[in-house]
Amino acid sequence: MNTSGFEVEQKYAVTEMTPLIDALESLGIQWQNEVCQRDYYFNHPSRDFAITDEAVRIRIEDDEACLTYKGPKIGTKAKTRKEIELPIVEGVTAEPAIRGFLTELGFREVALVSKKRRNGVCRLNDRDVSIALDNVEQLGSFIELELLVSDESEIAVAQSILDDLANRVGLSSTDRRGYLDMLLEIDS
Repeated sequence: MNTSGFEVEQKYAVTEMTPLIDALESLGIQWQNEVCQRDYYFNHPSRDFAITDEAVRIRIEDDEACLTYKGPKIGTKAKTRKEIELPIVEGVTAEPAIRGFLTELGFREVALVSKKRRNGVCRLNDRDVSIALDNVEQLGSFIELELLVSDESEIAVAQSILDDLANRVGLSSTDRRGYLDMLLEIDS
């Protein structure tokens, strides 16, 4: 789990999963696990995260929980942003307390993003690229390619590696929006 650094991510909508999985397997992807995730997003009491392009999220994944801050997007190509994650020791049993804690501080719950995720890792250019195949309620199927870097100077190299992987498996038209943004567009 990344506690602080930069998340460099490219997301693509997927219409046909089987050819994509075949292409990933031909590159030697190592599948890890399948999980269900519930992401509760909150807005700040004195600034609008929709305007500042930030996010505060509680992620519940099976029996684990994590509180995450995501800073504004950096650059224009990949969805790159500063990320700080704090694991919650009691996990899923602490969910109501964490939500109540944020609410008491004035944060307002905005939306819930629910998804099934299949995780994997693919080695490319001496880097382990995290891959997530997502089936998101109300939105459909997506793939996320991600590298975590500790320093801003590493972002361009990470983007190049993700571009290379996307080209190798036939992906185009990256989407910089988060699932929250997509859901809010549907609801508006």
